[in-house]
Amino acid sequence: MKLRSWKIALVALALTLTAHAARNWQTGTLTETEQQKVKEGSTHNTTTDGTIKDKGNKADYSQNTTTTSTDNIETYQLYTIEAGDKIYVAREHLLFPWSKPANVSVG
Repeated sequence: MKLRSWKIALVALALTLTAHAARNWQTGTLTETEQQKVKEGSTHNTTTDGTIKDKGNKADYSQNTTTTSTDNIETYQLYTIEAGDKIYVAREHLLFPWSKPANVSVG
């Protein structure tokens, strides 16, 4: 639930920043950047192997079931920008493991 409210807050901030930026540009200073890894669910995979052995009039059946679970981790780069009397936090979604964040320097 916290993650959902966090996402809603970020979307609201992004919309506010977009609307504000459309009116006038501001100069700001990048004060901090950090990478954030967020668990956004998990994937479950179940595999079942079955074996039948012929015993003449009847058959023996056996099965082996294996379940694995993998966490879905998304990577984001967070940027904290100080502009006048306001502090903005922006988040960039790094879609692939080889994705790189924006080439910026603090200060």
